[in-house]
Amino acid sequence: MTTPPTIHVKPITGEATHTINCPCCGNPRLIVHDDHIEDAMKATGKEHFIEDGDTVQGIWSRLSKDQQKREMYAALLEVGTCPQCKVRHFIIEMSLVDSFARDGTTEYDDYFQCLLGNVELRHGGHAVCTLDQPIDGVPGSWLMFEKFTDDNKPIQHHWFGPFRLDHPEDVEGSNGVAYHGGDAEPWIFGRDLVVKAWDALWALIVEHTPEAMRAKPVERMTIETMLGLIGDGIERESDEMILGLLDKAFRDLQEADDKREERMLTQARGAAITVLGPPMTGSQVTNAGVIDAARDTDSTSISTGQNEISPDFGDLFDSL
Repeated sequence: MTTPPTIHVKPITGEATHTINCPCCGNPRLIVHDDHIEDAMKATGKEHFIEDGDTVQGIWSRLSKDQQKREMYAALLEVGTCPQCKVRHFIIEMSLVDSFARDGTTEYDDYFQCLLGNVELRHGGHAVCTLDQPIDGVPGSWLMFEKFTDDNKPIQHHWFGPFRLDHPEDVEGSNGVAYHGGDAEPWIFGRDLVVKAWDALWALIVEHTPEAMRAKPVERMTIETMLGLIGDGIERESDEMILGLLDKAFRDLQEADDKREERMLTQARGAAITVLGPPMTGSQVTNAGVIDAARDTDSTSISTGQNEISPDFGDLFDSL
């Protein structure tokens, strides 16, 4: 296994500052201090460094099976304007936390709100990141913000850019910045940047996470096993409502696996979790009566209705 390039972190401390220049006119745009960021241009109008953004798509399907063990991240393309030259620019923001939580679990939802900045976190500092060896398509240096949850777990936000945006219509529509299928160069650039920097970024967040708090990987169920379990449930189930949900989950998973499309995979995962229910233990009763749990070769129990499943079912998915 190839060792990823190492990211070196130089904290911005004391009186030291880091300046971010406009990629168009070259004038100072932001001055980063240890505990705050100063607008170097003192913008008073509508031109802000970040005005709007949307999720970068297409990352998941380009990751290896091993890389797909982690999905606790948020990748955004964010657009702003220089108050002096009036030219638009964009940054790629990659936020992550050391966790193996899967979409649809409480842990995932809680951490995802932290990644999006919707939860107040403790300030941990600003830093400049550099690579010990170059990665094609990844800037040689960028800005990182580190924050901490209430239980002292680090959350890292990486800002790559700003980059000149010559054609704003590539990323903007009538409702602002929006993903239009991802064919435009800025979206492809952001997608490829995150994929190329993936291993190095995850190595850094793990390094900065206290050893006692580091996430442990979980054995996950493959789509094939999921389809088998749901198929067994369809054969045994008699409740029409549950049958309908099982059938939809089965078809969604098949289609998602064939097309390997990121949004479809997320929707299919949600459908399967809806059918199989939240994490619970012990036999329970539905309108159709007690439902026997199906078991895979590892004796992982999952009911065919909205009942018994193994703890943290969302963490059992493999290729979803």
